[in-house]
Amino acid sequence: MLKGLGLDLGLTNALLVKYYFTDPIHIPEGVKRIAKTRYAAFATSHFQARENRISEERTGFRLAHNVPDTNSEYLFGGLYAAGLVLLNVYHWERPRPGRELQYVVNFTWGPPQEGLEEMSVKVEALTHGVVWYSHIWQNPTGVNTIEFAGRRLGVASQHVIFVEENHVRVSPVPVY
Repeated sequence: MLKGLGLDLGLTNALLVKYYFTDPIHIPEGVKRIAKTRYAAFATSHFQARENRISEERTGFRLAHNVPDTNSEYLFGGLYAAGLVLLNVYHWERPRPGRELQYVVNFTWGPPQEGLEEMSVKVEALTHGVVWYSHIWQNPTGVNTIEFAGRRLGVASQHVIFVEENHVRVSPVPVY
């Protein structure tokens, strides 16, 4: 479950929100495809990162891991309300030997930046009526990650991910 107070957006230079799935029909319309080898440079280009690649190693603090049946429907609105904007959206294909090809859609969020226009993408297909396993990483570089995998339809939410007091939090869904 979630450790501590949640992901502190005040310590976030960039936030990568990734959705992993096996059917390309879920890629939002108009989202460009990039080669995986270009992913890191592409993701960091807006943030003047010292390194030319975001490490795929988990060097940061895992705030949430394998939280089941998480509803992400409120996350994007909360990020906007916290002052972050959607700066980039792209996807790549992730081969997995002996398993189905996986598609990854990445949303790059960050503070408004001069010369960059905010993007808008319809994400209802990824968020409305869908639950995921969720993972949250806070990394020392300030490029933090929220990942959603294991897409499931028609399953009741057990958890919700949202923004409160400038922190991304995961909480059990209240039972009344």
